[in-house]
Amino acid sequence: MFRYGIIADFVGATRLDRGERETLLQEKCARKWSIPYSPRTHISRSTIVRWIQKYHQGGCKLEALTPQDRTDQGHVRAIDEETGLAILQLRQELPKIPVPELNRILHCLCSSPENLTDFFRKAVRRRVNKDRSVVVDKRLFEAPVALIGKRVELLCHEQT
Repeated sequence: MFRYGIIADFVGATRLDRGERETLLQEKCARKWSIPYSPRTHISRSTIVRWIQKYHQGGCKLEALTPQDRTDQGHVRAIDEETGLAILQLRQELPKIPVPELNRILHCLCSSPENLTDFFRKAVRRRVNKDRSVVVDKRLFEAPVALIGKRVELLCHEQT
């Protein structure tokens, strides 16, 4: 019902001119809202336009405006699975290196994720075994990790 309340002026019986529609959109975007289940207070123009489109595509039914569950919930969206496993294995091999240093090493290897801290926080949540270790298919990563190890040694020697 909240979403319909926002878009009712656009999808109701009254036909709006293009200028009126744009003015109304700007007013709704500038207004502060009490959004259910969200700390946010503003709604973007693109969100309102998307809700209008969903309403029309859904046969002008309120059900079309219900929030959809994310299909990628619980998954890291910035890192593909193979890269993530390689990072976890590197972390297991170099457990005492702080995350910022590991991030620097990964940047040197041109395979750093956008936000390594978030990646490790989420990885800890989804441990595979009861002993809190991650099962990794070593065959996939033997060569790359060996190369990473050599690159780490080179980086360490360059710093001294």
